[in-house]
Amino acid sequence: MRVLERVEKNNSLEVLVEAPEDLYYLSLIVERGDVVYGYTTRQLRIDREEGSEKGERVKVYMGIEVEKKSYHRFSNSLRLTGRVVDAPEYLHAKGSFHTLVVRVGDRVRIVKRRPLTSFEEELLRRAATNYRRVLLLSVGEDEVAVGVVSPIGIDVRGVARLSTSRRREEKSIRERVEPSLRKVLERIFEQYRLEDYETVVVAAPEHLKRILEDVMSRLGVKGRIRYVKVYEGGEAGIYELTRRDDMRSLFSEVRREFEQENIDELLARLARGDRKVAVGLEEAFRAAEWGAVKKLLLVDDALFDEELSDRVLTLLDNVYRHSGNIVLVPGNSEAGEKLKRMGKAVAELYFPLENQ
Repeated sequence: MRVLERVEKNNSLEVLVEAPEDLYYLSLIVERGDVVYGYTTRQLRIDREEGSEKGERVKVYMGIEVEKKSYHRFSNSLRLTGRVVDAPEYLHAKGSFHTLVVRVGDRVRIVKRRPLTSFEEELLRRAATNYRRVLLLSVGEDEVAVGVVSPIGIDVRGVARLSTSRRREEKSIRERVEPSLRKVLERIFEQYRLEDYETVVVAAPEHLKRILEDVMSRLGVKGRIRYVKVYEGGEAGIYELTRRDDMRSLFSEVRREFEQENIDELLARLARGDRKVAVGLEEAFRAAEWGAVKKLLLVDDALFDEELSDRVLTLLDNVYRHSGNIVLVPGNSEAGEKLKRMGKAVAELYFPLENQ
């Protein structure tokens, strides 16, 4: 996400959304009460003697005071809903509700109701950093799974079934798998352009690896492709890749932290009776007030909870002001589900708290 203009005296900034991940960062920066400006479509209202009627939809630039936001990881859009505070007079739209839909390629201007917090400043720095994206393909005898590694997590984007032949005269695995595999990979590479990814990791069990290499070669797939052997292909193969030591160096360049690894490490310390670990939001709130949080693992759902968001933002700001590190864990990930069961947060402390 590129910051095009920033005016600190009125807490405003204009940004360009350059990648789907930018929508995630933007959803964390925009909060209730902020005014967001952008291009949208609005239906004209035509006044006649017998009453008003609806006209055509036109593209206009307007501003809304945000009351609700909706971000969905797989929709590649951020929906911001609120009352219109600025719009062309002919629309008669001021005071009415409207939803701005922000997508990749859009420019929006945000006027914050207060100065940016340390946490929000860090989000802008993260979003402005050039990051790598890795495409994952995991091939089994029955399915091909597609995943993407990005700064906000590992997403399984889809699973395609293979229509393998079972005719008696086709006894080899190659004869059963290869025709369907080629068709599925053709469709995948039409949807996922290889030039959008710095590395493509292709995983398959040993007995499918040579078949896969031959199919990729016939399709003319070139670039930075890394073939990796897994015990089981398909969706299970992607999750196997995320846990392997030999893949950690690659993924760590894309993601700042491995959430699962961090959670497991802190849980192990807690089991040993280490008092420099706090579990749950309430303990994290208290530790951050004392400047005791060295590292905070927080499920990102907490930032979208209207009842919690103000306290959570204060928590994050306190952590940053005392040089703590923050790992945001996607709520729909395996690590995120574990973190939810632990009260949405786990923190490593600089020192133990009294009455902890």
